[in-house]
Amino acid sequence: MGRLLQFAALAALVLVGVNRVSAQTGNAGKSMGGPKPMARMLERGRLKLDVKDDQEWKIIQERLERVLRAQRDYQNGLFTAKSRASNAGAKKADRGGPPSESGNANRPAGTADSDTGTLRKLVESKAESGEIKTALARLRGSLRQQQDELERAQEDLRSVLTPRQEAIAVLSGWLR
Repeated sequence: MGRLLQFAALAALVLVGVNRVSAQTGNAGKSMGGPKPMARMLERGRLKLDVKDDQEWKIIQERLERVLRAQRDYQNGLFTAKSRASNAGAKKADRGGPPSESGNANRPAGTADSDTGTLRKLVESKAESGEIKTALARLRGSLRQQQDELERAQEDLRSVLTPRQEAIAVLSGWLR
């Protein structure tokens, strides 16, 4: 019982300490993402790439941001397609109805997210094979477009980096 009390006291101290550090850094109550995750990623990118000159950084920053956004969009499209496909039946059963469309509300038609939603609806409604094949082709096309955009953005970034910076970008996952 004494050890349990000691452990509880230690856990409380750790939590209080974490809360104080969080409050001091201005992160109290905020998620780890914070208000400007892209700005932080770019600043870390500048440090990693060891860019001192502001003019050079302006060129690299624009291209790195384009890569990061294209990676996010492509990965979100893949993740959405995978997660919604695997969870569609469970969500419908849990709520007694079709899954929420809130994730697609702000996505224009022709994006992987909207195409995933369309395909999911067709699968759930047991639509005709032809309709499903058409929706599959559209989703694959959207994912291919996002992948092509990512590859173009990566090539644009690669074109302005030194070999050392390119190696850092590959190791950081920004380039292939």
